[in-house]
Amino acid sequence: MSILIPVQGSEEVVEVQIDELPDDANDVVDILQAEMAPLDLWLRFAVEYYKQGRTEHFKMLLDPLVDLEQQPASADSEADNLLFEQFGNGREVKDHFISILNSIAACHMAQATRERDKSKRKAGFDQAKKYYDSAQKLDVLNGGTIVGDAVLQLAKGDLTRAMKQLDAAADYNAGCVPALLAKACAKFQGGFFQDALRLYREVFVTNPDPPPATVSGWHSAVRVSARICWPVRLSSELWLCKETTSRRSLV
Repeated sequence: MSILIPVQGSEEVVEVQIDELPDDANDVVDILQAEMAPLDLWLRFAVEYYKQGRTEHFKMLLDPLVDLEQQPASADSEADNLLFEQFGNGREVKDHFISILNSIAACHMAQATRERDKSKRKAGFDQAKKYYDSAQKLDVLNGGTIVGDAVLQLAKGDLTRAMKQLDAAADYNAGCVPALLAKACAKFQGGFFQDALRLYREVFVTNPDPPPATVSGWHSAVRVSARICWPVRLSSELWLCKETTSRRSLV
């Protein structure tokens, strides 16, 4: 598979093979900047790096976009900040940036759940919370942010707050797979094992034909649910990958 980057001002594209991503993420950044690629392509490349275990490359692609969002726009611009001035100030661009913030938050959360050092674990959760808060400032009702923040509460052991947020997310998207996975984790942690199994099954009913790697991950979640952190981390990582599922530029 490959990702296609439209060449600005022409009908040509730059094709980048997923299994041949550059070792230097700056090479990808240079192409994306030169062709003024939309934000969803930046996120797509970042997620592919993440799926290959190259977390630093993931951050190298997305952190500069967050920095742009924090810089003021030009005096004669109607945009809220420099990011929206460069990429556009429309709803679609803002939705893509929210997906980026949610994905960065999910990355920090996934890394934190692996940490045994309590101070580092807390720092990772705090970073995740910071990015979810930033996303909510752009759209307080975004379903992806609500689910992500709920999974964060689940990872921190706050089952009551997590379930409230997941129920709220279900009001906007009843078939949201990450929400179902997170609710299953919450039910399991609360000792409601039959409810957890029912929700895991519902995941496959809701999405009967997911990518093979995702299916493998779901099976793993069911097999090792006794280890509390694993399902939580899986939910966050699945959400990270799902953020770009509906916006793929694959051939």
